[in-house]
Amino acid sequence: MVPALTLDSGPTIVDSDRIAMRLEELVPEPTIFPPGQRGIHLALARYIDSAVEDALFRVAVPDELLYFRSKGPGHEAMWRLIRERKYGEGFVDRMGLEVAANWNGAAAVLAPFEEQLGAGVGAFLTGRIGLADFSLYGQLHLTALSGELKLPAAMPHLRAFYARMDRISSAPEPPT
Repeated sequence: MVPALTLDSGPTIVDSDRIAMRLEELVPEPTIFPPGQRGIHLALARYIDSAVEDALFRVAVPDELLYFRSKGPGHEAMWRLIRERKYGEGFVDRMGLEVAANWNGAAAVLAPFEEQLGAGVGAFLTGRIGLADFSLYGQLHLTALSGELKLPAAMPHLRAFYARMDRISSAPEPPT
């Protein structure tokens, strides 16, 4: 399963929620659950990792196809086999034909996030960065697989959010 995390101590944890909660236990600061917002971040992350992922996955298929095609016919064939084994014969080509409809569906799913980010709550979904923001960034990354962010220009708040999250470094900050 993906995502999966194998800890240095040995156990492997699967499922985004379980990974997030275990990491929070191991490294409580800085928190990914702002005080008083644990429940809302878990609920949003679950929604993002299901409905948002499904919508954005479909718009990403044509870019994935181009990527694997550029790696050679064997890579493309294997990628197609995996996708079509899971989603049915012709899925890859169908996603290429349904780009506009898939973007319409993705825009509808993303609209509440665009509205929230534009409502003056701050730079992040609930005002403070947390798990839901990391989940949303991870799914929005599907729209940048080609190296170009393909979020519609009509979503300036999501585009700014993506750019802001993309600049966040995973390197630990030096002690002060």
